[in-house]
Amino acid sequence: MSLEPTEWNVIVAGRWNKAILTPAGVAERLFGLQKGTPVEVLVALDQLLPHKIKHDGIVVTPDDLRLEAAPQVFTYANLEKAIETARRAVEELPKTPLEAVGINVRYSTIEPLGDLDGITSSEFDDKLSDASLEIVGRSHARSISWNDGRVNLFVSMDENNKFQIVFNFERKSKDKDELIRWLKTPISEIESLIEQLLRDYLGITPMEMNYDSGSE
Repeated sequence: MSLEPTEWNVIVAGRWNKAILTPAGVAERLFGLQKGTPVEVLVALDQLLPHKIKHDGIVVTPDDLRLEAAPQVFTYANLEKAIETARRAVEELPKTPLEAVGINVRYSTIEPLGDLDGITSSEFDDKLSDASLEIVGRSHARSISWNDGRVNLFVSMDENNKFQIVFNFERKSKDKDELIRWLKTPISEIESLIEQLLRDYLGITPMEMNYDSGSE
């Protein structure tokens, strides 16, 4: 069993004007399409949830306090397209009050690959066991300074012994130019750091990773 990618996305936190981010507005401003070009719109049955606009393998979900751009198939090439889409949102709507941007890369596995089991364990687990308390979940978290922002690394195991690894690249700023520069970080640098952390910190080799996954 390999490490499976799941739920990769780019989040831009801010006060978005959904009256502008209609399907037509997203098509023109974020996807760069000519006026009138049709795009696929996914409307939730629950009317409280925002609609989704899909084009060329990227799904944009505009909401009041955040805008999400997510690839349907989880590869770094597709993540780069999602980052570019999010960056265009910041560039095309410069009056939007912004808070931060985040790039999220998630993996999951049902096998304790590498050091996943050890890194989520603790000597304090024995104290819980001695007290006849059952552990149904374990986690490990670290934050790393990176490129004027940080990378938040989370490793968790649930009660079904499923492991999840989350790489959250984060840049907090209200300055749109700073956020745009950060979103121009080459995708190769993001991929390289993730592979380094997987290999050198978590003991997981590239051979144990599956890059061809996603949702339709």
